[in-house]
Amino acid sequence: METTITLIVFGVLIAASVMTYKYKKVKTRKFLLSRQLYPSTILSVYIQKFQNNITHIIIQTKAIEKTTVTGLSVELINKKREFNYYDLQKEGLISDSVVVINAEETVDFKFDYDKFKALLADGDLSFRTFRFFITDETGKKYKSHELGLNKKWQLLRPDSGTYN
Repeated sequence: METTITLIVFGVLIAASVMTYKYKKVKTRKFLLSRQLYPSTILSVYIQKFQNNITHIIIQTKAIEKTTVTGLSVELINKKREFNYYDLQKEGLISDSVVVINAEETVDFKFDYDKFKALLADGDLSFRTFRFFITDETGKKYKSHELGLNKKWQLLRPDSGTYN
């Protein structure tokens, strides 16, 4: 009798574990890669994953005071610390990069990761790391942390290389 109850309890636990795993696997999740705090805005970079694959990159801008975003670009950085720029609207990744953001409002710029990967792979510019930045109406740039790609073309925030 006790072994039968034990087997039933284990069966229920295994079934609950499998159902939980399947539910979490089909759920779309967002992960924070970078958050930069500026006096007039907060710039965050998220990746969106579905079934453990990166599907979208989300650039989130929260205005502390009224701001007009006039451009969204990516800055490629090579080993010599030289910079090259791609405007994401001109490259067709986002539809409109001119947005007026009122105080305490948030705007998301979301684009497909595969298109971004193709842009970086097809480009003739060599790069080691990159960062996203937005430009406001005064020309001031708000930049994210440096990001990189590993050998499997997955986004990551590379180590600075300096330790205690």
